[in-house]
Amino acid sequence: MQKLITYLNSLVRFTPESWELIKPVIIRRTFEKGELLSQPEATNDALYFVEQGYLRTFAIEESVEVNKGLYFEGELVAAIQGIAIEACESVTVLVLDKSTFFGDFELIPQLTVLWKNCLSFITSKIEAHNDFFTLYTPSERYEYIIKNKPELLERVQPHILASYLGVPNETLNRIKRRRLQLSM
Repeated sequence: MQKLITYLNSLVRFTPESWELIKPVIIRRTFEKGELLSQPEATNDALYFVEQGYLRTFAIEESVEVNKGLYFEGELVAAIQGIAIEACESVTVLVLDKSTFFGDFELIPQLTVLWKNCLSFITSKIEAHNDFFTLYTPSERYEYIIKNKPELLERVQPHILASYLGVPNETLNRIKRRRLQLSM
């Protein structure tokens, strides 16, 4: 819970008294690998803070799952309509549900600012990921992952990584082979 408090305080400053009102409505939940936290067709106004494990967000586009994001320990993800959230490992999250918080918005004015800041931050992360596809080739995206996010190569299944990079499995395998040949 302390990591969440630190994270949220980086977005909006809360008084200790405010935290005492907020803590009871934050719910800790555990999901097993493959379990969905949010369905794409569901309207779910919740934020999930990853304590342990990792999540992926994906959409169904032309009958194919397309990964939209990967979220690890210490990151926040929003349930957005049209996007599913799946546990890729056994995962523990802290859930901030807007409907539960709603009554406290009047008691704690910073909650409205927090909610908007969280959604703004998540939106900017999604936009940065979209720019990633526009600015880089698949090989450059893979190189970026190697240099900046090597933990993805260790924890993320190859088919999920391929979709996250926006390429079929075969293309990811070719990129890996080419890279290996160049290093010899």
